Amino acid sequence: LEAFKANKIDAKYITTVAVAYIPVAFVVFAEHIADHKNLSSVIESDLLEEPGLHRTLLGDGVGSMVGAFFGGCPNTTYGESVGCVAITGNASVVTILATAVMAIAISFFAPFVTFLSTIPNCVMGGVCITLYGFIAVSGLKMIKDVDLNDNGNLFTVAVILICGIGGLAVSFGEITITSIACALILGILTNLLVSKKKKKNA
Repeated sequence: LEAFKANKIDAKYITTVAVAYIPVAFVVFAEHIADHKNLSSVIESDLLEEPGLHRTLLGDGVGSMVGAFFGGCPNTTYGESVGCVAITGNASVVTILATAVMAIAISFFAPFVTFLSTIPNCVMGGVCITLYGFIAVSGLKMIKDVDLNDNGNLFTVAVILICGIGGLAVSFGEITITSIACALILGILTNLLVSKKKKKNA
């Protein structure tokens, strides 16, 4: 067997990896913030303030490193999980941890995995409609707190919604920036431009 060794890392290698993963990082970052904002709306506690965005991102990063070390996929937040919290009204960390342990344990039993695969697509489709419906409603609850009589806010919200819902995607060769990342980037830029204009007019 070939001896274990680390690949040579140089500037070209780092540049190649960065170009490939920066768009992905934007998508994950946007999803992370959006899911935590939605979850904050559901549990009526701002998770971006306490425990704080820096801690939630750190947890995401550490989880991804540990998962990769054991040959797993990188971790990310999921809107489906937010939907489950909204439906059940249970946001207990203990419950989520117990569910994760049970899911891992059950995955070793082939008969149960086979049973899950027999669930009809129409049933899963109904569950998905409910979950994503709750996520959408949570987003609308946040928008209601925004002063849409202000043209700047209205313009920013419009750009984000059209990019996100409309499926805008930008491609540079083999790299594609998805609609979520486009909505995030254009929303931030629009908000910055509008804010600067407000300061000039003030």
